[in-house]
Amino acid sequence: MPRLVDVEVEEVSLVDRPANGRRFRLFKRQARRWWDTLREVPVETENVSETLGERIEKRLETALQAISEEMETLAKDAQESHERCERLEAQMAALAGERREELNKERQSLDPAGAGPRSLWRGVL
Repeated sequence: MPRLVDVEVEEVSLVDRPANGRRFRLFKRQARRWWDTLREVPVETENVSETLGERIEKRLETALQAISEEMETLAKDAQESHERCERLEAQMAALAGERREELNKERQSLDPAGAGPRSLWRGVL
């Protein structure tokens, strides 16, 4: 019986009869233990701490740089948002003043007498 070794299987379908009519068997090897992998890797004890420390320092440095860039971007965005809010507030105040003036003009045009005590009957009699 031919053997296939180190095959990556994505799917196994359990069927009554195979499509090609041939029987086959699958053997699963036991997973390797993590300490077996460590035995195969050569370890240089002198440079491990230096290179590890340097790698950690570089990663921390790049992370801090990215954080500071993001903080600068956020500060700029916050400043622009604040300025935009101030402009919108000024525009709203100007529009409110214009509307107030329009309403006063309408009120004066409806009251031709312009003065005198307010009365329910004014303009009727």
